[in-house]
Order: sequence, then C-alpha cells, then structure tokens
Amino acid sequence: MRVRTFVMSSVLAAACNSVGLSSYTNDKSGGGDTDQGLPGGNGTDTDGGGGVGGGGGQDTDGSTTGADTDVADTDLPAPSAPTILSVDPDYGTNFGGTEVTITGSNLVAGLDVEFGGEVATVLSTNGTTAVVESPQVSVVGKVSVKVTTRGGTDTLPDAYRYWADADGKVGGLLMLDKTRYRGGYWTNPNLSYALTYGGFVQPVAGFQFWSLFAPTMGSCANNYTGGVGVTYRDPGAAQLSVTGGGTTIAMPEDATLAGFFRSADQPITVAPSATFFDLDPSVGPAWWPSFTVSQILKGLDNFEVTSPAITNTNAPNVNQSFDIRWNGSGGDYMLFILTHYTDVAGTLTFVQEVTCAVPDNGAFTIPANAWTTWKQRATDYINIQVVRIQERTAVLPMDRSTIVGLSETWVVGAADMN
Repeated sequence: MRVRTFVMSSVLAAACNSVGLSSYTNDKSGGGDTDQGLPGGNGTDTDGGGGVGGGGGQDTDGSTTGADTDVADTDLPAPSAPTILSVDPDYGTNFGGTEVTITGSNLVAGLDVEFGGEVATVLSTNGTTAVVESPQVSVVGKVSVKVTTRGGTDTLPDAYRYWADADGKVGGLLMLDKTRYRGGYWTNPNLSYALTYGGFVQPVAGFQFWSLFAPTMGSCANNYTGGVGVTYRDPGAAQLSVTGGGTTIAMPEDATLAGFFRSADQPITVAPSATFFDLDPSVGPAWWPSFTVSQILKGLDNFEVTSPAITNTNAPNVNQSFDIRWNGSGGDYMLFILTHYTDVAGTLTFVQEVTCAVPDNGAFTIPANAWTTWKQRATDYINIQVVRIQERTAVLPMDRSTIVGLSETWVVGAADMN
C-alpha cells in the first residue's frame, strides 16, 4: 500500500494540537507517539510503529504494514436468511397491483420478492412483514412466492393464486326479494315473504339485469328471451349466507343447479327498510377465496300499485292497453311481469307473457301491441307483478369482477281481461 503524506494548514495543525494530536501525517517511521491513521478511516495505532489504520478496527498487532489482524467490518457475521410463513391475501388478479402482506422473519430492507418468477414492488418492510404489490403475469393458477436478501432466499410453493382479470365484467349476482300479494281474490290474500338467492357467475361483459326483460329501458316485449345471460360457477361451498340487522339468512346450494344458492322463504320482516346485508365469506375448498362483500343488499320500503285497483276484494278489469301506476320512489328502475292465463277444461294454461323495464317515475302505459293475442275465454286473466329494483355493486377481490346486488320489492295482483 502506498502511503500518502497529508500536510495540514497551520490553522488545522493548531486545532489538532489543541486536542492532543502532536502530528497529522501518515508515515511509517514510528516515533513512539500515538498516530491517527487517516487512510484506513478511524483505526487507532498504539503499536509504536506508526502503521496505517485498517478499516475501523483497533490495530494492536504491532505491524507496520497497515494490515489489520483484528476484528474489522468484514469480520461481522452474515445476516440470517429470510423465512416466509404466510401470504395474505393469497390470491389476486393476473393484472397485478394487489397489495399483499408477507409474514415471516428477516424480511429486511433491500429484499427482492418474486411471484412466479416475476418481480413484485416492495412497499415496506419491518423485519417480520413485507408489504408488496403483486406483479402482472400472463398465467392463472398457483405460483410460488420467493424472497431474497443478502442473507439468503426462501420460497413458499403454491403460495399465491392468480385469477384471470375480469375488470369491467359481472362476476356475481345476488338478490333480496320482498314479495306481497295484494287483493282479496287470492286463496291467501295476505301472503308475504322474503328470500335471498344468487351466487357467483362466470365473468360476463355487458350484463344488465333489466335487459333480461326488455330490449330497451322504457319498453315492453312479448315472451322475451334477449339480454346477456349468466352462467353460475360453483365455489365448492355447501351454502352462502347474508347477514344484516342482526339476522343471518342461509342460502343452501340448489340441488339441481351447481353454484346457485337460495334461501327458504323468510318472514318479510327479516328485511326492514334501509337494513343493509353483507355477503358472508363462503366456506368451501381452499382454492376458493373467502371474503366479505359489505352492504351488497338493502331492504326497501313497501309500495302499492294504485292502478289497476289490484288491492280490491275483486280483481279489476283491464283493456288491451292499460296504465300501471304506483307510489313511492327510490328505485333504479321498475319491472313489470304480466302473464296471460286462460282456462282450458278447468286447467289454467299459459298463453303469453309481457315484460317491461321502465323508469321509476310512477306511471307507465302498457301498449296494446305488446300482446300477440287478447282475451280468448271469459275466464282469461293477467297475473300482474310490479317490481321496484335498487342495484348495488361491489368489486370481487380475486378477479376484479363486479358483483351486482339487486334489492327487489314485489307487489303481486291480478286483473281480468275485458
């Protein structure tokens, strides 16, 4: 090692002498004084040989070569390897950007994190946790999570599941119905009940619930089969449930349709007005994530149909074109389901069904051309169902699809055909 001589100004030299430093040069001459070895940093030479300080350690080896044989920075023990105990949440969309907390040990600043070989963005570390953003990937399914530090590497296999990104698509459909029969002409004129049903669906673009009833808002259709439908996907759970107002409503899976869940009929009082319901975490296999969807359903106010006069003791009569009027407000839209039946040899037989989707503005006229035929027999009548709909939405965390909650208040009556 070449030794450089550092010559101080007289002012600096005086300052050094004032704190007991008799000289401030790096030499190899010795001299019995206590030399401060600058090139090495902070090493203190006490060997009487004027050796150059090494790297911060105290030189007591008696050597004049400047090489340390004591404890220096490079002699510190290597840092411990990281460990991964858990990943939460352990799922997200392959678009990336999900905030994930990795729990373990030795998760220190400067670590690298990979999901399936792709580098994640590290947001923070504190030794026992590391918060990262999942990277975007092209695959779906389970991938390993890998953490690397100066101390080593740890990998947790199959620690994170990627779902195909479904942003902007509908991935769930959940309904809360409150139904009341009106009029004295029913076998049970005071029948009322509530129920919940629905489930998760294969993500679909362009779904609008009202479009299952009419081609455009403010129109009617006959025996309509249009609109974008849904296909239910099975989460592997035996039941779903919703909770609100201190009540939990269980929805067992339908025996004939996998992935579709339906409650038993409930008292209509189970869903009082303005009560919100959460979709509880599903209990299924490990591959299906469990999460809460908050306030996805809401109990709505009851309302009445004021025309036709379906609340009377006897069913009203209607012409081929007639008005439907109702009170109240607050829905996103109204649906009408008008089903024409005729009596054939004592048996009620379906003839046709007119469905309408209209704004919730209190009145709508059913056009005469909505019907393909009209009264066939003296006993022909129309079953009238008027529904106020309020929609709520939330984002499903595993794939960013939208779950639609439909709060529905139904009024059911009937009218004879003129």
